[in-house]
Formats: sequence, C-alpha cells, structure tokens
Amino acid sequence: MIILYAYDTWCPPPAGSLKFNIDGAVKIAVELGGCGGVLRNDKDSIIASFSYPLQVICSNLAELLAIKTALEVFTKTDWFDKVNLIIKSDSANAVQWVNDPSSKPWVYWDVREFIDRLIMEIGEVRFTFAYREINCLADAMAKAGIDRHCLFFACW
Repeated sequence: MIILYAYDTWCPPPAGSLKFNIDGAVKIAVELGGCGGVLRNDKDSIIASFSYPLQVICSNLAELLAIKTALEVFTKTDWFDKVNLIIKSDSANAVQWVNDPSSKPWVYWDVREFIDRLIMEIGEVRFTFAYREINCLADAMAKAGIDRHCLFFACW
C-alpha cells in the first residue's frame, strides 16, 4: 500500500484523469454529518461538485461515506467510462482502508463492500491523502452538507 502526501498546493491530475477532492464532516453535538466533493480536470476547472447530509456521529464513517458518494456521483457523469479517477481525502484512515482491504474495520464492512462494487464498476480509481489545507473547498462542501436535507449535485 502506498499513501501519497501532498504538502503545498492543489495539483491538477495528469491528462486523461479527473481528480475528486472529498471530505466528511461531523457535528457531534447535534449528531449530524455531511460530506462533499469537488471534481476537477487537468486544466484546474471544476466540472462537478456535491454536498450531502449524513446521519453519522463518527468522522471515520463520514470520510468513507464521502468516498462512496463521490464514486456514486462519478458513475452518473459522462466521464465515468472515459477517464481515470483520482480521489483525494484528508483522512489517512479512509485512504488506508480503501487501498488495503485487509485493514478495513469490520464495523464499516458494509460501506467498504459498496465502495468495492463501485470501484469494480468504474475501473481504475486511485486513492491518495491530501492535507486539509489543500482540501478546503471539499471541506466547505462537507460542512454545508450538515445543514442540507438532500443531495446537492452540480455538473458542468
């Protein structure tokens, strides 16, 4: 398993790939969460985004559900069978669990099985770690998801 780290700024994906920066957020006091993501091309153009409410109180589960939602959203775009996908998360746990199936906690088994099925449907998906400072737009979308009542999805 390889976890790649990005330190400074957002970097575009290679030509022929798209990059989804995703994040999960939780407000434990109100037992609500949200997830969000921003899909960009190699020209740094935002081509899709989502924000989604979650009924979770655990940040690890919110991060895994952000990955699941990004994969679901990606399958609904015109690009899903045309380009490679890179997903960047600021959760080292979620990245490790997706890259190394033997490390996934049993408590999240159902979510991981769903993620695995989506990966098989999409084909090549690469998961990498990004520091929160680079993931600020995805973080904002996740926090907005906490206050939503349904999925927000936009595609350009």
